[in-house]
Amino acid sequence: VRIIDNYLYLKLIKRCNFQLLGIAALLIACKHEEIYIPKLDDLIYVTDNAYKKEELVQMEEDVLDILKFNILTPSPLDFYQIIAKSFSFKKKHYYLGRFFMESFLLDINYTCYSPSVIACACSYIVMKYYKIENYQRCYDKRLTSEGASQEEIKSVAKNIKKLHKLKTNINHKYDYLYKLNCYKNRIPSSLYLNKEYEDSVISKMNQITKNKPLVMSHNDLVKGNI
Repeated sequence: VRIIDNYLYLKLIKRCNFQLLGIAALLIACKHEEIYIPKLDDLIYVTDNAYKKEELVQMEEDVLDILKFNILTPSPLDFYQIIAKSFSFKKKHYYLGRFFMESFLLDINYTCYSPSVIACACSYIVMKYYKIENYQRCYDKRLTSEGASQEEIKSVAKNIKKLHKLKTNINHKYDYLYKLNCYKNRIPSSLYLNKEYEDSVISKMNQITKNKPLVMSHNDLVKGNI
């Protein structure tokens, strides 16, 4: 995603070539990060054969040329792993921080902060949550690439915490209509194609299950997948 963003910042392309840019960026990223890279045929296949191999190779060359091969940029995870090791995080500390970090990827505010600040903010939340005494060390300006202030780190932490405000009351554990309404309060109504149909089906399910466990995913609740 960062390769795509950096490329589009420097060069405009036609809308019909966005898929081509996407698979080219994926190919470059895989060559850098993975042991086994995807075959060109597989990448072409996911675009429904909209492009040829030659076009993919040419786009890959163009991306590298525009970016001048500057594709290696540290991610929040890179900084977080260093911080976790410095503070001797246990597994539960480490993976909770990763959870916060990965969920923050979905928020538009993610693009407003540098990777090192995001990593410090996630570490700060984890250390506060588990009441680790030396959490103030997260404010050390040497931990971030641009010497972020305490206020900035706290600001990022607040944005991350906002993503996890939604809590389902235990009394509604198996009330799917209640859960659907919780989701709808946070997600644009345009995603729901037929509200009356979904509500009626979920109401019937609540009557049938009578509080018996039944696992449903968010995708089952939207777009008529029920």
